[in-house]
Amino acid sequence: ARCPLPSSRQTAEALGACGLLVKPVAKEDLLAAIGRLSRPVERVLIADDDPEMARLYRRYLAPRVAARDCIEAHTGTETLALLRAHRPDLLLLDLMMPELDGRQVLTLMHADPELAAIPVIIASAKADDYMPMPLAGSFRLECAEGFRLGEMLKTLQAALSVLARGWN
Repeated sequence: ARCPLPSSRQTAEALGACGLLVKPVAKEDLLAAIGRLSRPVERVLIADDDPEMARLYRRYLAPRVAARDCIEAHTGTETLALLRAHRPDLLLLDLMMPELDGRQVLTLMHADPELAAIPVIIASAKADDYMPMPLAGSFRLECAEGFRLGEMLKTLQAALSVLARGWN
């Protein structure tokens, strides 16, 4: 099968963020993503509904950001309030949160000129959190040796069952 899949950078940009990390996030990946930002990062807002995950990120950030400058939010509403109150240099954002999800937070941030310039790195648990985005190009099934009828039907059935999830 051949299908044009976006890179994590393209996916992040399509969502309105500057980076995308898939959980479980490695410390090195988080620090590398922050290092790619074109600005100093001294205050970070960690938005994740799992307090344990937020504490883990806080430990990961310890070499770069003082503990007192790592702020935690556990809902989308709290995230927006803390963004406005603290104006962090970076938002580390989970997409799946109560009240407002991460996509809604991004939409509201981009609509607010005071928040729109804050860089966002998305940390998401699974592809389903961010993959309902449209892809450009075609989807094509090929087999160098050719398909047997049974193989072709099973392959098409599997492909259609995956694609049908997005049609709901």
